[in-house]
Amino acid sequence: MFSNRLRELRKQKGLTQMELAKLLNCSLSKIAMLETDKRDPVKEDLLRFSEILMYPLIIF
Repeated sequence: MFSNRLRELRKQKGLTQMELAKLLNCSLSKIAMLETDKRDPVKEDLLRFSEILMYPLIIF
């Protein structure tokens, strides 16, 4: 599930939700909603997560 994967990978990088939001130039609430499965990621989100967290896109 994407929400669990995002949370796991963010924590592996030692980032808080706020830190990730700043890196992605998005709101904290967006990260929280993605991590709690209340919002689905769009293609651009997946590309940015891959780039910022330095994981291959296929992981997401």
